Amino acid sequence: MLDFNTKFDRPESTAVLGLDEIRELVSSRLSGSEIESVSLLAGGFVNSNYRLVLRDSTSLVLRIASKRGDLKKELRILKHIKGAVPVPAVIAEDFSGPHPFALIEFVTGMRFSDRLGSLDVVDLNKVAAEAGVALQAIHSFDLGKAGFFDENFAFDPAFENFGGSFYNYILFKLRGWPGSGKARGNTG
Repeated sequence: MLDFNTKFDRPESTAVLGLDEIRELVSSRLSGSEIESVSLLAGGFVNSNYRLVLRDSTSLVLRIASKRGDLKKELRILKHIKGAVPVPAVIAEDFSGPHPFALIEFVTGMRFSDRLGSLDVVDLNKVAAEAGVALQAIHSFDLGKAGFFDENFAFDPAFENFGGSFYNYILFKLRGWPGSGKARGNTG
C-alpha cells in the first residue's frame, strides 16, 4: 500500500540553513519580533520549510523555495482564496535574494490521514462535513477555463487543448493495441 505520508518527501536531503542565516534572511520582515526557536519541518518535496517561534509566541512557517515561480503561484493561490477557504495567511514574501522565501502563518493540527483510524462515527461525520464545506468553497472559484497557469495567474496557452491531445493519445494507443492491430471492442 502506498504511504501518502512519505510519498512526497524530498528525494535528497534538505539543505539546512543555520539560525544566523535564517535571522539575516527574515529579520526585516518580523516587525521587530525576535526569533526564539527554529525547527526544520519534515516533508517537503522541493521547498525547505522551517517553523519559527517568535518571542511573542507567534508561530510562522519559513518556506524557502527552490523554484521562484512555483512559490509565486502558491502564494497567489493562497491570497486569491483567503477568506473563502481555510488557508494560512501569507505574512511576508521576498524573491530578491538567493533564497526566495515566504513567511506563512503556522497552523497547528494533525494530518487527516493520521487521525482517520482513530475517529468515532460522530467525529468522522463532523470532519467529513467540514471537508465538504471546504471543497464546496474551493469549487466556487471560476477561473474561466481549465489548464495550467503561470506565476501571474495567466493560463499557459500551450495547454488550452490538453484534453484533446490526451484523447488523441489514447486513441493512438488503442489503435496500436498489441496483438490484433485494432483496438479491443472495435468491430469496424
